Amino acid sequence: MDERLNFQISRLSDVELRDCIDNRQNYMPDTIETAMAELQKRGLALDSAEMQVISEDITALRDNVKLQVGYVGLFSSVYKNNVVADPFAPVLYSRSVINGFTFFMGALFGSIMLAINASNVKNQKGVLLSLLFGVLYTVVQIILIFSFHLGPPIGLFFSIIAAYCVNYFLWPRIIGNETFYCAKPFWVPLIIAVMLTASLIYKVLFYPDSLHRL
Repeated sequence: MDERLNFQISRLSDVELRDCIDNRQNYMPDTIETAMAELQKRGLALDSAEMQVISEDITALRDNVKLQVGYVGLFSSVYKNNVVADPFAPVLYSRSVINGFTFFMGALFGSIMLAINASNVKNQKGVLLSLLFGVLYTVVQIILIFSFHLGPPIGLFFSIIAAYCVNYFLWPRIIGNETFYCAKPFWVPLIIAVMLTASLIYKVLFYPDSLHRL
């Protein structure tokens, strides 16, 4: 098991360890198992009947996150199975949130959020992969749209493809389908998105000629 998690769990009181077990639906399986092992080290081992029930619940938690393997919609409720209230879990923007921002704001916006997630799980290659995808995809999209004078429907098509790429290709490789995490508030990217959208609308309404010159 993760040495950092072992150390963190070892600093908990007996009552806190017991809380991890009694409220195990809110914790990562690794946290529950580490808490059980720590209680056993302290001579407070659980009886066999309770351990059997806990083991079955842990298996169910892990099985639930496997439901997303294969085709699942961009905003499926299945993704909520990975979200926990465990203070020892990584804090990440949720999968559905990133899919939504990618869909509505484009590949670069979503890839930056995914890169932040990758940094939080200490995946530096994932940071580079995510940013590289976002930049290259956006450059290709801009070149095609302005070279062939493509309209808004094509822009929507590009956004859909980007969201599917992030969801089915990047997230499984960078974060992992079976990774448990705490959902990070998305107010900051939302505010940025609103400001960017408002700026674009302002330009369209008051300076339309500046867009025609692009």
